[in-house]
Amino acid sequence: MSRKATSSALPSSPHRHPFRSKTLLLLVCAGAAISMSGCQERQAAEKKLPVVVTTQTVALADYAPRTSLTGVIAARTLNNLSFRVGGRVAERLVDVGQHVDQGAVLARIDPQEQESDLRSAQADLDAAQAQLTQAEATYQRQKTLLSQGFTTRRDFDSADQALKVAQGSVDAALSALANAKENLSYTELKAGAPGVITA
Repeated sequence: MSRKATSSALPSSPHRHPFRSKTLLLLVCAGAAISMSGCQERQAAEKKLPVVVTTQTVALADYAPRTSLTGVIAARTLNNLSFRVGGRVAERLVDVGQHVDQGAVLARIDPQEQESDLRSAQADLDAAQAQLTQAEATYQRQKTLLSQGFTTRRDFDSADQALKVAQGSVDAALSALANAKENLSYTELKAGAPGVITA
C-alpha cells in the first residue's frame, strides 16, 4: 500500500485541525458569555427601577365605618306578662316601643268583680268574728256552770267544739280576705323589670 492510501484511511487527528476546534470552542464560550451578560443586565435593570409609593398626610379625623347587615333584633330577656285574674281591659297605659321602669303599671282591667269579691270576703270575716265572739261567751259561761255543777259535761264539750269551729271560720275568712285583696292587686299589670314594650 502506498503512503497516501494509508493516510486517507486513518481518521484525522485532532492535532491536524487545531484551528477548527479552537474556533468552535471560542464560539461556544462567546455565546454563553453573551447570554449570561444579557441576563445580568436585565436583572440589574430590574433592580434599579424606582419604587412607586403613595404618601398620605397624617391628621386626626373622625372614623365611622359603615356596615350594612341583615338580621333580626331580639331582646336578650323577654318577659311575657299577663293578668292573673280575668276581666275586661279597661286601660292601657303604655305604647309599643316605650321604655318602662320596674313596677310601672302597664295596664288595668275593670276591678269591679274583684272589688265585689273583696267586700264579700270582708263581710264573711265580720260574720265569722261575730260568731267567734258569741262562741267564746258561750264557752266561758259553760265553763263557769260546769265548775259550779249547774251544767253537763256534754254541754260544755259542745260549747268548746263550737268555739273551735268559730275560730276556724275566722281563720278561713281571714285567708279569703287576703286572697281577695291579692286578686284586686292583680287587676293592675306591672312591669317585673325595666325594659321596652314590644307588643
